[in-house]
Amino acid sequence: MKRLLFFLLMLASLAWACKTPRQAENGNTDDGALSPVEFEVLAEGGYSAIEDSLNQLILNESDWKTFWEKINANRMPAPPLPAVNFTESCVVVSCMGSRSSGGYRTLIREIRQEGNSLAVEVMHESPGSNCVASDAITQPYQIVVCRLPGVKKAVFSITKVNRKC
Repeated sequence: MKRLLFFLLMLASLAWACKTPRQAENGNTDDGALSPVEFEVLAEGGYSAIEDSLNQLILNESDWKTFWEKINANRMPAPPLPAVNFTESCVVVSCMGSRSSGGYRTLIREIRQEGNSLAVEVMHESPGSNCVASDAITQPYQIVVCRLPGVKKAVFSITKVNRKC
């Protein structure tokens, strides 16, 4: 009987210690961790009219249209503006700025939510010394949409990676 009681007590202790954090209504977990956010790539590429590094959260149609016109100012005709419902979504942008050759890439790796803020992890990849890349000037970018109403701001963290070829 003592063995059974000891076994049940140990099992209950183990179950309590291994429980996963409960998600609160605001998307946060009890342990203070940020909740991952699903996102969809709207556009990405190596050529744009954005020459300076830029990370931006877009929260309304007017700002979205202005940004889309700016990033595509070097294209004739410009691609059509992707539809975004800003009552339930926001747009996250990362532009690396001008680079002296090809082989560069910007990638939004992860977005996490805490209340009405986003933590955005971006990777800027550059070609290694053994990589073959074009001599063309490039402006890598990525644009994603998140289905999150009520977001007010974003904090971006950039990780620079040198790709090995």
